[in-house]
Amino acid sequence: MSDGYESAPEPDLEETIPSLDPSSRRTLYTARTRLRDEQTGEHFTFFGLYCTEDLNRGDFIAMYSGEWTHEDVPLTDEQTRYALSISAGLTVVPPLTASGAPDPKLYPASMSNEPRPGRHANAMIVE
Repeated sequence: MSDGYESAPEPDLEETIPSLDPSSRRTLYTARTRLRDEQTGEHFTFFGLYCTEDLNRGDFIAMYSGEWTHEDVPLTDEQTRYALSISAGLTVVPPLTASGAPDPKLYPASMSNEPRPGRHANAMIVE
């Protein structure tokens, strides 16, 4: 069953951004997503998380980190894109660069993406 996405070839090593985050898996890296629009063939421009080794179910990938605030603190639209709220009423937002996104070297977990409606995630967040 197709969901309108098709996987592109693996990126060249020059296109990868190794994680410098000490709270992430040492083999974790960020790269432009391999997904492309099935109808247009265009590659999407967002980043995704990858690992140079095979992972098993339940393996640790990275800790989501950033600046912690109360969930009632207003956020900018850019911050909201990367904010993660937890059940304790707190929100963590990685610091944003001038481009309006977190630095993928320092905050690689912020490059994870949610699955499309009706699809399953291949990773999950655990509080």
